Amino acid sequence: MEKVGGPDLVPKRPGARTLLTVSGRRIGLVRTADGNLHALDAICYHMGGPLVASGDLEEIGTRQCLKCPWHKYLLDIRTGEGLYRDLDFTWSSKGVKQRIHEVEERSTGVFVRLKEEGSIERPRRRITGRCQRRARTPLMCQSEAEDKLGISFTCGKCDTRISKKVKRQSYTEGVVIIECPTCKSRHLIADNLGWYKDWTGSTMGNIEQLADKLGQKVIRVDPSKFNLEGTDGAE
Repeated sequence: MEKVGGPDLVPKRPGARTLLTVSGRRIGLVRTADGNLHALDAICYHMGGPLVASGDLEEIGTRQCLKCPWHKYLLDIRTGEGLYRDLDFTWSSKGVKQRIHEVEERSTGVFVRLKEEGSIERPRRRITGRCQRRARTPLMCQSEAEDKLGISFTCGKCDTRISKKVKRQSYTEGVVIIECPTCKSRHLIADNLGWYKDWTGSTMGNIEQLADKLGQKVIRVDPSKFNLEGTDGAE
């Protein structure tokens, strides 16, 4: 097994999680309510959603599951099985869908052994020309109470002013795409998983890092002066 960190790599509280790369593969470590640590592929098998970074941890019967924030797929983090409600409204298994890895906590640190068989399903979503529109005049603020970030910008195609709020963890660790409600152009706000490359061939990171490369600036504002009401809806 490969050592991936020290004994404190993942906090002891239920629901704590850590993203890391092991032998070139992006995985997530998640601690469940019973205190056990589990390792699985960080992105959802379905369409590459930020399963570990942004998925809610839910208990379905005796199963501990992560719910993908994109399409609400439920995945048992112990077995990798996908769950669904059948016609009798009982929970049934779709079979093993998500790759699960072996993890051990020792006094010297956390160790992982990757499951090598099978292949990773890469996201089928593509950033087309519509998704590469530049967000103009971005403003950002942070709501500490909700652990969310508010972002407001102007669509580069139709000049619509767009305001959304997104989970801070998605912005700093996952992928955020915001669709213009008027022209339906998609704006890539953050890509911390390396799915899409910028013009230099490197990972974008987030809109602030991209603006820095372009010699531009994202303005951070006081949350009390930024209306976040009714702005949910970013992917």
